[in-house]
Amino acid sequence: MQHRQLFGLMLLLCCTACSKTPETTDQAQQQLAQQEAEQGYPMLIAMPEVAHYALPFCEKTYCIEVEIFGFNSQDQWFNQFTEQQIADLIRQTLGLKQKHSLQAAVDEFVRLSDAWQAEAEHRKQKAWRMYIQPRIAMQQGEIALLQIQTEYELGDTAISQANYFFVVNRKTQQQLRLYDVIAPEYRVEFMDFIQSQYLNWQQDLTAEQKKQLPEKLYWANQDWFFDEQGMAIYYRAADFSVTKDNLSIYLSPEQSKRWVQHTLLAQLNLPE
Repeated sequence: MQHRQLFGLMLLLCCTACSKTPETTDQAQQQLAQQEAEQGYPMLIAMPEVAHYALPFCEKTYCIEVEIFGFNSQDQWFNQFTEQQIADLIRQTLGLKQKHSLQAAVDEFVRLSDAWQAEAEHRKQKAWRMYIQPRIAMQQGEIALLQIQTEYELGDTAISQANYFFVVNRKTQQQLRLYDVIAPEYRVEFMDFIQSQYLNWQQDLTAEQKKQLPEKLYWANQDWFFDEQGMAIYYRAADFSVTKDNLSIYLSPEQSKRWVQHTLLAQLNLPE
């Protein structure tokens, strides 16, 4: 219920920004103050807007398509964190090793697209395309869940829509890795649970598909998120390459209480 109220408040604030009537502004501000008092930390209000990057002037028949969004919220650290994660996702997609700023990553994307289009067999084909948009999927006090959605067309290769999750503590300005979230004394037990869920998930696959899968799932740096159903570990379909289905492994309330660090458990306010 608290999550639904939070979503409703964010929607109200967005509508307020459009209408700007004194009554709705006062109502939104009052609800915001109440929410902050309940959660003990200022709520992050951020709607995606076009990020800060530049594209070269294009007079070709087929110009490159790049659409990237970012945040311009009251939390500058969160804005910059989001931008760097987007830059890192572009870098990883292009197979680059060195860390890039967002502009440098976009420049490299353009350079590789131009080089591909310059090849004789590709001169009449469309340039590369990239779409990236972040959103704040959930908040609990200083803990925020950042979700980044990506989609690419790299010449003849289309990389379908994918989602990436980052849980951060805005107060300490840190990303919360799954390895640090699980209490040290329960990490082996947690790993065994992940493996058992992985084996259960494989039951619907063919014998040939199973042969192509990794023997074990690594979890220490894996994406995770929290929502109305609880806490979940997230594996993208691309992590397996044999199915189009993503894998979300939810923890029961009892498992969350047993395995998750107690200080974080209280902050997440997971369902019981």
